[in-house]
Amino acid sequence: MLDGKPVRSEELEKAKIGASTLNRLVRAYSDHLAALLKAQSARTLLSQVLSFNPAN
Repeated sequence: MLDGKPVRSEELEKAKIGASTLNRLVRAYSDHLAALLKAQSARTLLSQVLSFNPAN
């Protein structure tokens, strides 16, 4: 039951699929943020190397 109304099996299946999809999206976003955090030191080093001017 949802809001006091019976839920059809098709609606329940759609809700399960939607929740599963949302869960995968949140997990992918979290993994993406973790990868960005791990890569930040390499990005900083690359930026320093690329901006290095041996003439100074």
